[in-house]
Amino acid sequence: MIRFYNCAIIYLRNAQLLVKTIDGGVINIPPESICYIEKNTVIDVTLNVLGKGMPYDIFHIDNNILSCICKVMEPLLLNPHKIGPMRSRIFNCMADKTDTEIFKMITEANVPNHRLIYNITYLLSKVDDIESLVCSLSVSTDSTFTEKLKLIIESDLSKSWRLVDLAPQCFTYV
Repeated sequence: MIRFYNCAIIYLRNAQLLVKTIDGGVINIPPESICYIEKNTVIDVTLNVLGKGMPYDIFHIDNNILSCICKVMEPLLLNPHKIGPMRSRIFNCMADKTDTEIFKMITEANVPNHRLIYNITYLLSKVDDIESLVCSLSVSTDSTFTEKLKLIIESDLSKSWRLVDLAPQCFTYV
């Protein structure tokens, strides 16, 4: 089992990814594909390597970039009530030469944020079920309780944190 703590985009070069979902279904992601996986998704995967070299590359999207991507793509959510509770958390599309070049650009160091946002948005816009994808992006922008605690603790690593110190900042009682 793999847990994605952040959203991820995976470019499959010469590999096939088989993803088992919680309901027992299998998603087949073929070679030369780009795959988006929602934050906090837990999956069971099988990777079938079909050739030599690096079978895949992965890019994790941080929360700040994700929020901007979500704002750019929100206008594409035309009918939010149409998306059911069993919406998909994994999306994929075939990658052409332009897509692979753009993926390569986003994985390079020192890419300006504005370029990163629009390149990722371009790649994600190729997904068929765009409304479910935008819903997934929106869900992923929400901070989990664990992420909130992590931010509080990281704000002062010199402090010896106790539960009673964290409770008021989390609006809870101990």
